[in-house]
Amino acid sequence: MAVKLIFVSGLAGSGKTTLIGGALGDIENIEVLTTYTTRPRRSSEQESYEYIFVTDQEYERLKALSNNWDETLYKGYKYASDADKFIADLQNGVNVIVAVTPNIDDIQTMTGIYGQKPVTVWINTPKELAFERVSNDPTRSRRIEDESVKRYFDILFTPKNVLVDDIKSFVNLIRSITQQT
Repeated sequence: MAVKLIFVSGLAGSGKTTLIGGALGDIENIEVLTTYTTRPRRSSEQESYEYIFVTDQEYERLKALSNNWDETLYKGYKYASDADKFIADLQNGVNVIVAVTPNIDDIQTMTGIYGQKPVTVWINTPKELAFERVSNDPTRSRRIEDESVKRYFDILFTPKNVLVDDIKSFVNLIRSITQQT
């Protein structure tokens, strides 16, 4: 079986974090790309597999130690991963899944860094529902995102808005991707 690099994207509030968390709990041989960020932690957030919150000074220290720093700036905050670890994971037969911004330029940059064409999955949550989820969480800033980029994705995953069923369907999708040759 070929090792897979899987990029999951969608609008803010589409459910990326929840669905990826479900996949991590149910699929063996998969690692999530962890992001260091200088963004303040929202009151509803805990440090998790998705983000490690660091100061600007700590961010720069980590960046200096890396040979392959995968960095994005968004709304004045820095987001990055030490790509070396995940490149090594891929080379050692571990599948890697990552939530990415719905920005084709960022995805192309990341593809170059990781040296492998990703399988791309768009979480096709209706725009109104995603916006409502973000609007109902006072710790999240509203942002306007363009869902027209979904046409560039390999797979559109459309949740049914039944959490248990959606996670199960997403896990099955990711499992099938990782088992393809």
